[in-house]
Amino acid sequence: MTAISVRRAVRSDVAAVQTVGLLTWPPTYLAFTSPDHVLCGLAAWWSADAVLATITRDTTFVAEIGDRVVGTATLGTEPVIWKLYVVPDQQGTGSGHALIQAMLDTVGPSAIGHRPSAVFVEFIEGNDWARRFYERHGFGPDRVEHEECEPATVWFRRPEQGPPAHVRG
Repeated sequence: MTAISVRRAVRSDVAAVQTVGLLTWPPTYLAFTSPDHVLCGLAAWWSADAVLATITRDTTFVAEIGDRVVGTATLGTEPVIWKLYVVPDQQGTGSGHALIQAMLDTVGPSAIGHRPSAVFVEFIEGNDWARRFYERHGFGPDRVEHEECEPATVWFRRPEQGPPAHVRG
């Protein structure tokens, strides 16, 4: 098995990141939302312009196996995990774990040796796979937001982890 590598996305990764979205969104969301929701999400978050914006504005990572981009994740400045997707034929390879670890390491110890108070993630209600994945990585329920004519958004929070062992007194 080829090793998974994770790195920061750059402008030249737009098409590869976009491909991850196009391959993952329909099979992920059609199981518990509508085709209209999927088409709207693809247009809003996976267009070339939208992907470029997340690469330049936020912290976006790609997971690679060999020279193939198999996953992507985006961390906003709040810190909120906005995206974490692995193409269907590579799910279960550890790529998702590697991506979330890279994001958590990014919000890791600051110059004064502590982590932010919490890291948040949101996902659509009904996405039980996401719920289980985030729970395995230390996240738990924070709140649920309901919007008219849209599936509810579930927010999870990963509490403060404290300073890493090498920083503790």
